[in-house]
Amino acid sequence: MSARALARPDSHTLTILGGGFQAAFQVAALREALGIESVTVWSRSPETRQRFAAEHDAVAADTVVEAVRGADIVICCTPSREPLVTFEMLSPGTHVIAMGSDLLGKRELADDVLLGADLLVADDVSIAGRVGELAHLAEAAERAVDLGDVLTGRSLGRTSDEQITVSDHCGLGIQDAAMAQLVMTGGPS
Repeated sequence: MSARALARPDSHTLTILGGGFQAAFQVAALREALGIESVTVWSRSPETRQRFAAEHDAVAADTVVEAVRGADIVICCTPSREPLVTFEMLSPGTHVIAMGSDLLGKRELADDVLLGADLLVADDVSIAGRVGELAHLAEAAERAVDLGDVLTGRSLGRTSDEQITVSDHCGLGIQDAAMAQLVMTGGPS
């Protein structure tokens, strides 16, 4: 949902950092929702990135810098406790989705990404400010807005194709409840 709301409408290249189940789900969802044409994957494990690339029609990158270079959308879904992405890696117009930092101590984005982004959005700023990427930098949390506010027009989203946007997703209980409902009922009706 954040990619549809915050990425450039002409986005067609995706980088995924991480090669697990969540990464596979995100690639499939963005290919369906946005018509992503090209996927690059990086994982700490060479075996994982090669397997993921083969299974998901993606290109495996040996470094984060190589993976992120020129990507329209970057999704971080790793268990990293050290920043992986720095601001200088990002191109104008990139949308970054950070979803691996879902527990205190986990981190994927360097401070300069949070400080340099033109727009910071979180699924819930109050939660992301405690356990997400925003928890590492109070200054960033203070200027972040809730995704719901962007979706409903209460806050501005992307206003130009050159903006670098970041969304911090820690997960919400309502998302878990909705997923449980789908599992229990066999899918959407």
